[in-house]
Amino acid sequence: MQTSVIICTHNPRENYLRRVLQAIESQTLPKEKWELLLIDNGSSKPLASEWNLSWQPNARHIREEELGLTPARIRGIREAHGENLIFVDDDNVLAEDYLSVALDLLEVHPWIGALGGSTIGEFEVPPESWWEGRLENLAILDVKKEAWACLAGMAGLDLFTPCGAGMVIRRNIAAGWAETISKDPLKLGLGRKGNSLTGYDDTDMVLFVCSKGLSIGRFPQLSLKHLIPRRRLQKDYFIKLTEGNATSCAILQYVREGIIPNLSTETTPPCLSERVFLSYKKFRAILRNVKLVDPFEEELQKARFRGKQKAFQIIEEHKNTIKTGR
Repeated sequence: MQTSVIICTHNPRENYLRRVLQAIESQTLPKEKWELLLIDNGSSKPLASEWNLSWQPNARHIREEELGLTPARIRGIREAHGENLIFVDDDNVLAEDYLSVALDLLEVHPWIGALGGSTIGEFEVPPESWWEGRLENLAILDVKKEAWACLAGMAGLDLFTPCGAGMVIRRNIAAGWAETISKDPLKLGLGRKGNSLTGYDDTDMVLFVCSKGLSIGRFPQLSLKHLIPRRRLQKDYFIKLTEGNATSCAILQYVREGIIPNLSTETTPPCLSERVFLSYKKFRAILRNVKLVDPFEEELQKARFRGKQKAFQIIEEHKNTIKTGR
């Protein structure tokens, strides 16, 4: 078996999941060369009785009761038989050559452990103007050229990190990550869980790849559509997402680099793609020779600070648990 396609889902939107599965069924790679694992992460209605996967002879329904994207991905990794894994979210519509191109890229670039490509947004309603420069926060990524690197830390992630949506990773590396993270309660707290908008579990995965001496990269040859519902384009959602990202980023910085969140100021820099937007915004203001006062940006800054506060509390509780042995 060359590869395993792993879909982790919790109470999926029916019309989205149908398109996801149709795109996977239409892959140009012969079906005998890959398998499909549909990880039902505690959905209200078991998916095995709702979705027929008989079109793929190597398909399996797998039920994971522990809620959260991280436990679901770990289960998928442990159940997979393929030499390589491709993580597909329940709102990702793959280009029809995605699997075959992914395998070709891994073969041609043996020094790369994980890779991804462009993620094109398909929106239920058009994004409002305030989304300009911020769409990367919804895993929208336009990859123009090949780029890869083996990073020593979190610096440079903006340039090389593949999105978790459509991520391709070698199974032996993914298995090592799953074994490591299963013993770390802080890392297990990363990733989506129910209504929580925490994340960065995929970032931790690619950092693990680099720790094993392999590179991570982005390739324009790979592309998928990311289906974005109306609710994810609202300001209240983005504020909550910003807070969740700040919490996750701070926890990951502590786990990876020993950095404890600094709560002395609310003006500490944001994480990853938000930095890109702030730089873009500053450049635009300079060109227009204006001093831009944005109440919404102030709300986002407060959300980042709340996220860091939550991360600080989680870290302190974790340290106390280790100290007391309880």
